[in-house]
Amino acid sequence: MKKAGIFFRYLFLFLFLVSVAVSLLLNHIYSGGNPSYKEDVYLRELKNQVDVYYDQAGIPHVVAKNEEDLYKVTGYLMAKERMWQMDLLRRVTQGRISEIFGDDLIDTDVLMRSLRITTKSENLFKSLSPEIKKSLEAYSNGVNQYIREKGKDLSFEFQLLSYTPEEWKPIHTINILGYISWDLSTAWPAELSIYKIMKKHGKDKCMEFLQGNGNQSLKMFDERSSKDRSEIKDLEKFFAASEKLHQLGAGIFESSNNWAVDCSKSSTGKPFLANDMHLGYMIPGIWMQMHSVIPGKLNVSGVTIPGSPFVVCGHTDSIAWGMTNTMLDDIDFYEESISESNPLQYKLDGKYLDFEITKEVIRSKEKVITKEIRYTRRGPVISEMDTTDRKTISMKWIGNEESNEIRSVFLINRAQNIKDFKNAFKSFVSISQNIAYADKSGNIGLYCCAGIPLRDAASNWVQQGDTSLHDWQGLIPFDSLPSVYNPKSGYVCSANTSIYSKNPLSISQWYEMPWRYAAIDQSLSTQKKFNADSFKFLQKNLVSEAVKKYLPIILNVLEKNLTSKLEQDAWDILKNWDGKMDKESPCPSIFDEFLVQLLDLTLEDELTSSELEDFRKSKLLVRHFTHYLMTNKKSQWLDDIRTRNKVEDFNQIVQMAFRRSINKLSEELGEDVVDWQWGKIHQLTIKHPLSKVKILDRIFHLNRGPFPMSGSYHTIENFAYSYNKPFDVHHGPSQRHIYDLSNWDHSWIEIPTGTSGVPSSEFYCNQTDMYIQNQYIQENFSMDKVLLNKKYHQVFKEKK
Repeated sequence: MKKAGIFFRYLFLFLFLVSVAVSLLLNHIYSGGNPSYKEDVYLRELKNQVDVYYDQAGIPHVVAKNEEDLYKVTGYLMAKERMWQMDLLRRVTQGRISEIFGDDLIDTDVLMRSLRITTKSENLFKSLSPEIKKSLEAYSNGVNQYIREKGKDLSFEFQLLSYTPEEWKPIHTINILGYISWDLSTAWPAELSIYKIMKKHGKDKCMEFLQGNGNQSLKMFDERSSKDRSEIKDLEKFFAASEKLHQLGAGIFESSNNWAVDCSKSSTGKPFLANDMHLGYMIPGIWMQMHSVIPGKLNVSGVTIPGSPFVVCGHTDSIAWGMTNTMLDDIDFYEESISESNPLQYKLDGKYLDFEITKEVIRSKEKVITKEIRYTRRGPVISEMDTTDRKTISMKWIGNEESNEIRSVFLINRAQNIKDFKNAFKSFVSISQNIAYADKSGNIGLYCCAGIPLRDAASNWVQQGDTSLHDWQGLIPFDSLPSVYNPKSGYVCSANTSIYSKNPLSISQWYEMPWRYAAIDQSLSTQKKFNADSFKFLQKNLVSEAVKKYLPIILNVLEKNLTSKLEQDAWDILKNWDGKMDKESPCPSIFDEFLVQLLDLTLEDELTSSELEDFRKSKLLVRHFTHYLMTNKKSQWLDDIRTRNKVEDFNQIVQMAFRRSINKLSEELGEDVVDWQWGKIHQLTIKHPLSKVKILDRIFHLNRGPFPMSGSYHTIENFAYSYNKPFDVHHGPSQRHIYDLSNWDHSWIEIPTGTSGVPSSEFYCNQTDMYIQNQYIQENFSMDKVLLNKKYHQVFKEKK
């Protein structure tokens, strides 16, 4: 017994020591790279002292005496807060994700390398002005000084994945802006899905998927030309590789709202400008808030992308700007004709040309492989080529065209008037945006800043590749792009819809539905005066124009066809609903569940489960076709082929979809309709990429949520979800800015996460609760206010 007692005492001591060791190890990993906000920092080759003031939200206000010092310190600060995110985005652009995550990402690496983002960045860097080069070099210097200073004591991601970041170079910053161009391309997921369906069901039925856009009555710009579309081919591997970027949290860009009012509609006598860009949710968030100051030379505030020192959306001391996606169809596919005698040649205008072939060595975490990538004069071959039924498909992409987005953001950070604004964005070619503008002189505008191809059509389908007739003949000149400046209406706005009178520039057919735009336009046109509070109210507007359009149709069909008390109860509350997608209301649950079931009932009898899943992946296909069903009511897809001797019509499908919706909600939420609150099923969890390993989330508290959410994809406050996973919110406002040009200090800002991406920082997700509660941070812009509201002051000095 005595020996047993000694054994258990030693066992207890051993287990205690192990637990202490594990605890210390986890604490070391957790606190790795923990940012400091008070201690002085010494950097090499710093010309003058730089002061950084952190406000209560942790937003850095960087005050320097020259640009090299400003961007050197900015590089250090960004690395301190976001180094792993910067490295992740850099690896995406280089095609090196499999090095840290394994073989499953090899195809994604091949895809990204085929885009030649780095090659373009290297060429672009050589052509930059000396001033921009010096700024990028200074930024890289600051990043690298942080990496060297920290050694292996970096944030937990590096420690868990057992690697350290390489040296940062200016081309890596340029790469990240190039990647935005790829991520903003919108058309091709829908095109693949349509093609796969068209092979079985014919082009006539599939054309219905393209006829529900519903944007033709909404105008803001005047336009100049329009063309039709043709045919498409199979590119599954290509799309699967791109989709994995979204699973990593690297697929980020979606839709947005922006608007501005001039002095005539302002309570202050100066313009107001609002912007909320709807992007994918992730931790760390895509944006980092930053205020950069060189007294007498530079004063700019807004959001930056980690890896780039320049403000992408924000304001200087004279102008403000905000962005929404133009929804440009900026990718064309071509079916190439391969020589029968030489598979390394393709035919063009009667001649056979050699493919350009590169060999890419990919060092996956598990193995090293070599992949060949072939290029035509248009761009990369993105399909697998063999001699059976596979086709050789090449791709033309706007991101490979000549552009200079780094110049644009550098110059817009210094802009003082509309002339500066236009000069900055004339080189903003690969990232297609409708950009709202306002200045302190009282002017407002809306500019299409995009590289719109000169071509015979903006095609949804694969073009014939053996002729140059379908090639791009250059791009629409900047001065010929649509624009509005000081309109008589007193306002401008955009929300990813077709706000062009005739779509004459062949911009796209893949616009968002007009619900957000219509609600914004109605408010701006009817209300006489606006202030910051009314702009906040508009950004948080939950009343759905889709409900206004669809609900009367649904109620009319159902009124005499209710088969249970539960259906009657649901119909009764819908009848009196104002269309507000409030999380406390059961009506949004019924409405959006109905739309999901309507789509499934219409298509599930004729599509395989994988085809239906692919269809649901394209938000634009889903929304366009839903609108077509609700307004046309005579779709060829309505009849359920599983029922013999019976032809279902629109009314019957609506009844079945409603019945299925009621049954599903009652199973999930109970038999009382009042208990079906939208927030119980419509929820947001903001996730870190490594939280897929659940124990990491538990230990380090990486994720935030789930949070019950109001809104939907058809409200101004856009909290959207995939039809493949209703109703998990996966994208929404990535920032909200309301700028008061009468006094910048009266402006309001917010992001859904926080400045820091390091879990042990007090500024990791410190804005999340405010964001969920629709609260804003009042901006600190004047130096008086920056100093008054500082929480920490950090001084950067030269290291001797």
